Amino acid sequence: MRRILSWLASVVFAVALVAPAGAVNPRTHQVSPTGIANGDVAATPDAVRPRFSPDGEWLVWTQDATVDEGWDLWATRRWEGSAAVRLSDAYPAGEGIVAFEIAPDGARVVYLAGTFGPNGPFRLWSVPIDGSAAPTALHAAPGGYGTAEFALTPDGARVVFVADLPTAGQFALWSVPVAGPAGQADRLSPVPALPAQDVEAFAISPDSARVAFTGTLTADFFNEVWSAPIAGPAPSNPISPVPSDPALGALVTADLPLLFANDSARVLFAGDFETPGTFQLYSNTATGSQFAADILNGTVTAGGNVVAYGLGPGTNRAVFRGDLLVDERIELWSAPVDAGTNAVRLSTSTPSGFSDITHFVIAPDPQPQVLFRQDVLVDDAFDLFAVAVSGGSPVRLNATNVATRTLEPDFAASPDGAYVVFRGNFSTAGKVELYSASTTGAQGSALKICPVPPSGGNIEAFAIDATSTRVVFAGDALTAGRRELFSVAIAGPAAQSVRLHPAAGAGENVAAFALAPDGARVAFLADLTTEGRDALWTAPVTGPDTAAVQAHADPVANGAAVPPLDWSPDARGVAFLGDLLVSDQFLLWDADEAIFAADHEEGDTSEWSSALP
Repeated sequence: MRRILSWLASVVFAVALVAPAGAVNPRTHQVSPTGIANGDVAATPDAVRPRFSPDGEWLVWTQDATVDEGWDLWATRRWEGSAAVRLSDAYPAGEGIVAFEIAPDGARVVYLAGTFGPNGPFRLWSVPIDGSAAPTALHAAPGGYGTAEFALTPDGARVVFVADLPTAGQFALWSVPVAGPAGQADRLSPVPALPAQDVEAFAISPDSARVAFTGTLTADFFNEVWSAPIAGPAPSNPISPVPSDPALGALVTADLPLLFANDSARVLFAGDFETPGTFQLYSNTATGSQFAADILNGTVTAGGNVVAYGLGPGTNRAVFRGDLLVDERIELWSAPVDAGTNAVRLSTSTPSGFSDITHFVIAPDPQPQVLFRQDVLVDDAFDLFAVAVSGGSPVRLNATNVATRTLEPDFAASPDGAYVVFRGNFSTAGKVELYSASTTGAQGSALKICPVPPSGGNIEAFAIDATSTRVVFAGDALTAGRRELFSVAIAGPAAQSVRLHPAAGAGENVAAFALAPDGARVAFLADLTTEGRDALWTAPVTGPDTAAVQAHADPVANGAAVPPLDWSPDARGVAFLGDLLVSDQFLLWDADEAIFAADHEEGDTSEWSSALP
């Protein structure tokens, strides 16, 4: 009999999980404890944003639930009725969690905590996500600032961090097993020759084997790039060229990151190692000598620089922007990461002096296209071009009907690399509309995929679904000043775009939206019930508008749901913040359609719901 019941439970469990998401009204439950009257769940910065664990079993967040402005770390199983567990120590006012990361297997949370303010100190901790053991310190108590930055390796086995250990005010690079203890932390950077010499930035290889880092660590004050095995204890080695002057060296910015190649074999970095103020793009093997570094960009004109670069997924080529031929004229180039052949120019020939490349995207494809924004025809009239990453003749994808046209910089490639979606005023001056084109399409082949907005109307934001088949977009496409949500096939046509929410809403202003990981549904915040008061809604990505459902009861007066919106990995739950019960007290909620746990066959019924949705 027990075996039959187990089989029956398995069948019911399977049916529940494969039921179409659009057929169920999400059941919303409070995740975080109510706590003190003025306590809130923190949503900013992103380092403390509430999020699901990678396996979707847990939600983790920070909250001052017991002491005002004392920010503790909390977790709970995703399922309704689960009790929240405080993972960290209880912090007094002015102290608490400043960042956390969940391990890839969902088993542990690594977090940084300390005293808020410019001097900390901050210490790194690790704790089981279920709170089954006390937090473990990952390094000794700091005598100075403590940990300034940390990251988990892609395999989740170790934590890499920068901290002023053992000398206060002198920041070194360390690595420690994700579960600790502190005594197993290995120093990866060399001992600096002089006080105040620090590690400034680091990057971890995709295979979790090595780390690259920059810093001024030698007696000659050179700012160099180093590499070391993450697990230690082999010594680190410099891999950047020896600078010609102590004032020169590596430069790491958002546009010029320290980066490993996709196969982890080489490290890419930028710096003015040879000529003051002339920043070039280099690569070297992770274990190479300083004399083996390669320049990827070729000869640079006087005053020229590489200003940004990136790597496409699955490609061994770097794509970069720079004024390499003519000072102040930014063009686009690509080169193999091993400098096996010369760099090729990807952008169009520009005989006049005004043209610039401002943004580029590398479409994810086995033979990727590079999409870039350039004002090659009319000064400050930006068009969208596509070209193969290995070079060729660029193709302008948009029309040129408007002389003062502008491509908005948020253009994006579909996950399969087949399409590019973009916003711009290519049909009517001053009216931003939505377009799509094949990344290998002919000149001017882009199609408008939105309704024609009224006077003063614009498309303001969009997202491409994970299946590369549909685009969800928001804007006042039907009525000026009313921001609504729509969906359309990525290839169009515009006439088949559908509104995703009921037409008879009160305010009908969509404040934010997020696509589910499987692309089947969209969650959005809108004041459809009470004008000016946002609630969470979900809808099938294909519509119709009558299938949209409000995910919770109306909030109290002046209450609302607010970002961020975080979908669970299985696309059946949405975590969000809201002062749904008490105005200005923002708690964590989960609108979730899943009702059973994965471990029911082992006798664990702790995640079972008491009722069907």
